[in-house]
This record gives sequence, C-alpha cells and structure tokens, in this order.
Amino acid sequence: MIEGITRLQLAALFLAGGLGGFLNAVAGGASLVVFPILVLIGLAPKEANATNNLATTLVAIQSYLDYRRRGVLDDGHTLKLTIPVLLGAGLGAFSVVSLSREVFARLVGFLLLASLAIVLHKPTPHAPEPPVENRGRLSIARRHQAVLGFLLFLGLGIYGGFFGGGIGMLMLPLISSLFGLDLVAANRVKTGLVALMNLSACAVFLYHDMVNFSAAAVVYGGMMIGSIVGVRTAVRKGERFLRPLLVGVTALASAYFLFWI
Repeated sequence: MIEGITRLQLAALFLAGGLGGFLNAVAGGASLVVFPILVLIGLAPKEANATNNLATTLVAIQSYLDYRRRGVLDDGHTLKLTIPVLLGAGLGAFSVVSLSREVFARLVGFLLLASLAIVLHKPTPHAPEPPVENRGRLSIARRHQAVLGFLLFLGLGIYGGFFGGGIGMLMLPLISSLFGLDLVAANRVKTGLVALMNLSACAVFLYHDMVNFSAAAVVYGGMMIGSIVGVRTAVRKGERFLRPLLVGVTALASAYFLFWI
C-alpha cells in the first residue's frame, strides 16, 4: 500500500474520493477536495497532482458513459471541442508554471468568480432557423462563436493540463451558454471533455513516472461510488438541483483560492 499512511488517512482519502466523484458528476471540483488530502498524507504537490489526474481521468470516462446509458445525449458537442481541449491539455502538462503559488491561486479564484456570472445566466434555447435573408449574418455569428469556443477551450485545456482544480465548474457554464444546453446535457459534454483533457495530461505524467498508483487506486475506489450516485442525482433532480449546487460550490471554491490558500 502507501508507505507511512495510517488507516484513518486511507479512510479520509477514500471519502475524499467519494465526495470528489459526486462533485465531478454533478458540477465539478473533485481536485479541490482530493488534491489537498493527497498532499496531507505525504505526496509531493506534483505527484499529488498527477495521481489525482489519473483517478479523475478514469472516473470522467465512467461518468460520460453512465450519462449515455441514462439517455443524456450530447449531439456531437464533445467532438466539436476535442481538438482545442487535447491540444491545450498537452501544452499545459508540458509547461513550466512560472507564477508563484499565491498568484496562481488568486488567478484561479478570480476565474471562478467570473464563471459565477455565467452560471447565473440561464442560456437561451436555440431559436428556429431564421428567414433565408438573415442566414448570412447567422453564419458569420456562428463562425465567430466557433472561434471563441476554440480559444476558450484551448485556454481551459492548458489550465487543466497543469492543474485543473475547478476545471469542471469553469467548463460547465461555458458549455451551457455556448451550445444553449441545460445543465444536465451540458454535464455530459463536460465529463467527456474532462476525460479527453485528462487523458492527454495523464500520458505526460505517466511518461515522467509522477503517479502514485496505490493512492490513485484508493481515490478511484471512492470516486467510482461517488460518481454513480452523482450521475443518478443529476439525471433525476435536473437543472433545478444542479444550478444552485453549482453556484454554491463555485462560490466556496473561489473563496478557498482567494483567501485560504
């Protein structure tokens, strides 16, 4: 098992994984729970980050397939954002972070605060096809939207590749607004993108032998159970449950990065 770790610490790591898996399935934020516990039990920050990445990769794939089994479709939206997310995550995993820990944490806190505005904005469903004479302008608007989406998710991929704390909370409202999806449908797209992003970063971490497989196994065990419960909750409760939960978790995570780290 993990050298020098007590049974109590193992239990805490498993429970953190369970809570993280639930949060990832319904909104995002598993890293904000799991990463600090991994550091507290003795893993170096980079090793803790890589270990958390492997566990969240596996559970994101599981959640994405679970949403599919429950009839929540993404209509190809995941595929549309695959290239920027994979490219960004690879760049992020290879990059050397020049910012200090404090500056980086504050930046994440402000990003999460900004995402609250997007969370609170209820996306407008896609309108029916416009008259022929207006379709030229609509085509230009859609091209602009595609470029903006590419750049936004390239940036999110870079961030997710080298840390990714709160990445799901940043992605979910953006996906909802970009495609006009409710939060349940947007959640499936988000889990697919997180799985792709983490796979790209995980390949780099595995190549550099940065993963503690024993700790990852314990975290994944908890995450697997939490994820199953989270997907069921999200599908049954719907957006009325997800929106206030997302607002609350995002606000707490932002405060954590801004004031306590």
